[in-house]
Amino acid sequence: MITGNLKDLSVLSKLGGNFTAAVEYLKNLDVAALEPKRYDVDGNNVYAIFCELALHDPAELPFEVHGRYADIQLVIDGCEGMWQVPVSEELPVRTPFDATKDIGFYNDPACYNKVYLSSGEFAVFFPEDAHKPCCATEGCTQSRKLLVKVLLE
Repeated sequence: MITGNLKDLSVLSKLGGNFTAAVEYLKNLDVAALEPKRYDVDGNNVYAIFCELALHDPAELPFEVHGRYADIQLVIDGCEGMWQVPVSEELPVRTPFDATKDIGFYNDPACYNKVYLSSGEFAVFFPEDAHKPCCATEGCTQSRKLLVKVLLE
């Protein structure tokens, strides 16, 4: 997992591959023009989904894992809690990984990291990061965010 601020995008540029297109997209992002929908950046290699959502009680949400894509979760407005834990055999499976949909779901492990993001901050989750986005926290119940899916090569 990597966290940072939009001013720190150069960190992601160093990852190369499809992250190059993702970073260029984010550098030129017109936040005011975003509408809730999917934005193609480079076909299925890099695409973004803008969401306006009510956040949920973390106890109600599962952890998720992807195998082919990294997630860049960027909070545009508001705030959001995102929990993270490394994928391991001890992670309790809720719904087995579906390679076709590139997602699997897991129940809460005994220990995990809590990340709190505010406007302009992002977290990058890789296939080895089980993550739980959309968590409500004290004083934080709404989020406007951009999810950028980056195909890993």
